[in-house]
Parts: sequence; structure tokens; C-alpha cells
Amino acid sequence: MGDLFDILTTSSFNTDKLVDGEEYDYVTRTSLNQGVLKKTGFINKENINEKGVWSLGLLQMDFFYRKKSWYAGQFVRKIVPKVEIKNGAILFFSTILNMQKSRLLSVLVRDVDETFLNTSIQLPTKDGKIDFDFMDAYISELEEERISEL
Repeated sequence: MGDLFDILTTSSFNTDKLVDGEEYDYVTRTSLNQGVLKKTGFINKENINEKGVWSLGLLQMDFFYRKKSWYAGQFVRKIVPKVEIKNGAILFFSTILNMQKSRLLSVLVRDVDETFLNTSIQLPTKDGKIDFDFMDAYISELEEERISEL
């Protein structure tokens, strides 16, 4: 994982710092509602976490992709890709990240970063490179199947 992602701490604060508004998600360690406890308006630029990353709540060890900038509560990490991940591969990677839950729950919180970075995963490859086109096609096929079932 360390070849693909960085795991970083977030600048966190408690809910008493939130302000009126709906522009930003306030992400906590909960598994409910994609980790979003509340919405908030702009608080400050120092605490904003960028879009295009995953949040990791350290209580349940759930990974959620963040499509927009967000603020974090306590005990939340952000998972920042080191490689460009195409939109079609986001669900693929979200699944792989969430498959690490049991491994991360088995270690102390202070060991989560090292455990995450040293975890080996297997990805589809083509000509020795990550096959993002396969991931995109695979996810699209699964979505089409699911929609046709409904």
C-alpha cells in the first residue's frame, strides 16, 4: 500500500467549532452516513482536507472516498493516492481498502499507519502496470448488472 498511498493525520476539532452552512462534510470515525456526522460552513483553510482522498475512521476502520473538500473530527486519517486514480477505479480501490478492515482492527491505533503502509495487495496489471482500464470496465459491468436487476 505504501507504494500507492500515503496515510496522513488530519487537523481535527470538535463539533463545537462547526458553523452554519452545508458546504463541507464534517467527517468522524463513525461508519454511518459515509463517515459524515454533520455538515458545516467554512471554518478555516488550515483544517480543510482535500477532495480526491479517502477518509479512514480509526474506530471502525472504514474507508470512504471524499469527492469534495472536508473537515475532520478526532481519530480520522486521510489516505492520499500517490498515483492518479481514474474515476472508474475509485470503487475498485474503495473495496480493496475496506478489505483491510480486519487487519487494521487487529492492531493498536498507534500501529495503524505502519500496518497500512506495509500491507501487500494484488491489483490487475497489464504489461507490468496497474490496469486501470480493467478496473473501470469491471466496475461498469457490475453497475450495469445491478441496474438491470433492479
